Amino acid sequence: MNFELPSIIKLKMAYLIYIISLVLSFAVLFSTGCFPNRVNEQLLLDLQKDIIVLHKYNLETNRKIEELQKNISTLESTLEKKTQPKKISEKTVPLKAVSETTPSKSKKLRKSEKTIVRPNVINKVHEDKLKRKKEPILTPEKLYQKARSEFLSGKYDPAILNFTKFAKEFPGHDYADNAIYWRGEIYYVKNDFRQAIIEFKRVIKQYPKSNKVPDALLMIGLSYVQLKDAKNAAEYLQKVLDKFPFSTSARKADAKIRELEK
Repeated sequence: MNFELPSIIKLKMAYLIYIISLVLSFAVLFSTGCFPNRVNEQLLLDLQKDIIVLHKYNLETNRKIEELQKNISTLESTLEKKTQPKKISEKTVPLKAVSETTPSKSKKLRKSEKTIVRPNVINKVHEDKLKRKKEPILTPEKLYQKARSEFLSGKYDPAILNFTKFAKEFPGHDYADNAIYWRGEIYYVKNDFRQAIIEFKRVIKQYPKSNKVPDALLMIGLSYVQLKDAKNAAEYLQKVLDKFPFSTSARKADAKIRELEK
């Protein structure tokens, strides 16, 4: 911070310069002899007095200037100390304000997120309910025919799901053994011969009196042929001939045995 000297000091300094110039002028006139000797002596005495007074005044002025400079430096240091805490407080207040307002903003955001998410969840549940209402409740026969149609049209995965659903929900139905059998046929077509064997054996175990047992024995034998397991293939093909000699499955098994013996 810069301070200018008071105007009174400037005036006094100007006055001092003026007196000095006047003294110098009289000294020049005196040296040139423009005034009488008596006058010259009186002027000289007066000038000497004025110079002494001016010298004292100059010293006093210098002392006051030094005091003013000290006061100025003291004021500057005091002002700096007073302004520093204000700057710090001005910086810290917004930080507190931010820290205090941030949680409320985050809460508002969370609330807004909840208001956005909840309707979506409700809408999804509502849509699921509508889909369930739209899906017709199929009778066992219609569910079986649907799975069979999917199998014949090459939609194997949906067919497996519907055959499984039928066998699980209607295990005592006349077509329950057929559902498991056709599931084995699908795995056979998909070249999953091991899973096909599991399904065909399930038919024989769960429904031993089913009319699908001869076909299941034949398909087990054919699955073992695909797996290069000649022993098990011959065993199951022979079972078809032994247990169901007059069936269509027996004729197919016999033809396969003759083919393998060549």
